Amino acid sequence: MKALLTTSTLLFLLVAGCLSSERTVQIAEVPEVVIDAAMAAVPGIEIQEVSVDSEKGQTVYEIEGVTASSEFEIEISEDGQVLEIEEEERENEG
Repeated sequence: MKALLTTSTLLFLLVAGCLSSERTVQIAEVPEVVIDAAMAAVPGIEIQEVSVDSEKGQTVYEIEGVTASSEFEIEISEDGQVLEIEEEERENEG
């Protein structure tokens, strides 16, 4: 029974790892069309981190950044189409 549980757990972790191919990339590696789309979608954004993933066979970039008042996560396709924008207001530090 213990061996079956261990095997099942390992199999689950292996499959879960294969399903997500998300990886962090340097901003310099991101296509200019993606950066331009992020800047157009959220004027004044300061990009802090970018990750890339494959969703339904499409390469998608997740841009994380901030403005003076909000934090953003923007999903953008490799051709520059904005797929989703999430905004969270920043807490005042004062």
